[in-house]
Amino acid sequence: MKKSFITTGIIAIALILVLVFLNYLSAVKKHSYWFAETKQGKFEIAVKVTGEIIAEHSVDILAPSVVREEEQSQDQQEQDHRHSDRGQSGQSSQSSQGRRTYIAGLSEYSSRSGSLSSTLTRGSSRSGGDIRLMSLRITDLVPEGTIVKKGDYIGLLDKTEYSNTLKSYREQLTDYKSELELRILDSAVMFSEFRDDIKNQIFLISEAEMKYRNSKYEAPDIIRKAEINLEKAKMVLDQKQRSYLLFKAKIHQSILNLQFQVEQLEGTIERLDELLGEFTIKAPVDGMVIYKRDRYGNRRKIGSMVSPYDRVIATIPDLSVLLSRVYISEIDISKISVGLPVEITLDAFPRKRLKGTITSVANIGETLPNADTKVYETIIRLDGNDPDLRPTMTTNNKIIIKVIDNAVYIPTDCLHSTPDSIPFVYTRKGLKQIVIPGEVNDERQVVIKQGLKPGTSVYVIEPADPENFRLAGKELIPVIKEINKSRSSYSSLALNR
Repeated sequence: MKKSFITTGIIAIALILVLVFLNYLSAVKKHSYWFAETKQGKFEIAVKVTGEIIAEHSVDILAPSVVREEEQSQDQQEQDHRHSDRGQSGQSSQSSQGRRTYIAGLSEYSSRSGSLSSTLTRGSSRSGGDIRLMSLRITDLVPEGTIVKKGDYIGLLDKTEYSNTLKSYREQLTDYKSELELRILDSAVMFSEFRDDIKNQIFLISEAEMKYRNSKYEAPDIIRKAEINLEKAKMVLDQKQRSYLLFKAKIHQSILNLQFQVEQLEGTIERLDELLGEFTIKAPVDGMVIYKRDRYGNRRKIGSMVSPYDRVIATIPDLSVLLSRVYISEIDISKISVGLPVEITLDAFPRKRLKGTITSVANIGETLPNADTKVYETIIRLDGNDPDLRPTMTTNNKIIIKVIDNAVYIPTDCLHSTPDSIPFVYTRKGLKQIVIPGEVNDERQVVIKQGLKPGTSVYVIEPADPENFRLAGKELIPVIKEINKSRSSYSSLALNR
């Protein structure tokens, strides 16, 4: 009985000791969060920002253009030539006359052919410049990241609108040619009638001449009448001949206009045929297909519309030289400059550690979608060449602004300030230690230039009894005031500027 009582007592004491020890550990652990140790070592001031990998060079995969580049260049040369010839009145007059003739021909024919003439515009009959610009829908596209060879299939654009236009143009061309043939046949008939009238009038003149000759033995009034009839016959012949020449010129010009417009429409149809062939998109070079992203970050994919003013569907990047594109906020942009080193990690490969260098910083800020502040595009060139890297991969970029060796630093939460802007910390030894702080980094750490030694334990939060801490480091107060005065003067000068 006595032995059992002793055992129970020992167990109870052991439990009490365990509870006391655990409580002590808990108190130590709890109080450890109240303090931080002053450290010494390399202190990095950096800006951290996410970005994405892009290629320095890439080849655009384009939707077809309505007007080819060489044709645009030719049109520009012709326009420049016209401008240079404006001072020459003779050429200008001929050009104006040609335009008036052409417009007259269009107006004359529009009453017969309806809307066809309005679909055609001035220019070379083979230029294709009269094809209306429109946005195109992507109906098929290979998956992003597909490796292709030059000439391989990339995608397909919706042909419906242009196919309907081509069909309409072909029908109009048939009507146009029929009208031209009819005009030629009508002119042949009318020319024949004109020539017959002229021949008949020549016979009438011969008859009038014969009557005039035979009337010389008649009375004077009969002679005068025969003379008048002969003159009238000659005048009618002259009128018929001039009408014939005018009609011939008119018909000739009309047929020329019709022939010109037929050639214009044939050129448009030929260009449309070629254009529809270009709706099947093929790879311009070997490489990997990367979808085009607009300024909002949206990818062009199946169903997307491609504007005629931005024809890029996708790109094939050169993977030998890769960049990291980041956007720096206007708060940090003053710290960034070309040539700063950058440490880079990737979400796709967390263990990879890459290095790079800033190669360009935008001078003008921009506002990204869903953002209120201005940002500046900054390009970082990656060192070396890693085959695992792909465009659009997310990068974590640490831009090293400054490195201080053997710096003494503490968490910024440990730093406090008096009402008159005198910084200080609370030490574990019961001191209210005045300090001179320096640079701050993105990890919420601040350099202590004077006032603390490495290894000093300081409060992270204000202690419960701050009035019991003894003030130390008073000799630093004049230095701090001088620093504050200099900063104030600099700020005033900047504002005045």
